[in-house]
Amino acid sequence: MRRGAVAPLVAPPWRVMLLSDGSVTRHLTLLTDAKVHVDVLAQRLVAPGDVAADPSVPADVADVLTRVPNSGRDADDAAVSSPSSSSVAKMVHREVDLCDGASGAPLVYASSWWTESAATAYGIVDGATGAASDRPVWNHLSDAKTERYREVRRVYLGNAPALEAAWGVRGPFWARHYIFWSGAQPLCVIYEVFSPELERFLGARTAGTGAEDKI
Repeated sequence: MRRGAVAPLVAPPWRVMLLSDGSVTRHLTLLTDAKVHVDVLAQRLVAPGDVAADPSVPADVADVLTRVPNSGRDADDAAVSSPSSSSVAKMVHREVDLCDGASGAPLVYASSWWTESAATAYGIVDGATGAASDRPVWNHLSDAKTERYREVRRVYLGNAPALEAAWGVRGPFWARHYIFWSGAQPLCVIYEVFSPELERFLGARTAGTGAEDKI
């Protein structure tokens, strides 16, 4: 994203939520003063082609996870090598609501895509039973002492009738796509939508009247 492009449209507290490299779970815990509850909506195995064909995933974002670096190179070479065709057989698609632990209100919808091996290695999927974890992604990465970097690729402001119906709130909604990296290796791609309920803690979603029409 071009530096400064979002600032005129997004109120500063919301800018922190959308662009910060920090833990969303940690931010929500601090805002609500309660432990975040994870409501697992769905978790299933999908083919890499399903990710690329999903209209909710930008092509450049999907490409990072569904293609892998050329084999036979060390970590430094992999960081600069061109990606080759995917050798990933299956991926895990996970959908959750992150909810206020005190009121139960959904605050963030998160849809994430993992390689099956990464999802198992970091406990998103139980390797023995295949069951879905009911803990936030950040907790799993922290448990593993994983050094990670969040690369925000897209920020959106738009309507989502399905979320309005599910959450009982009115849009528009701020959302973003980002990639979690560990060194040169992408761990997962995550799409997050933030509920207007967060205005209780962060104030108005936009920086001024009419900002919704500028994106």
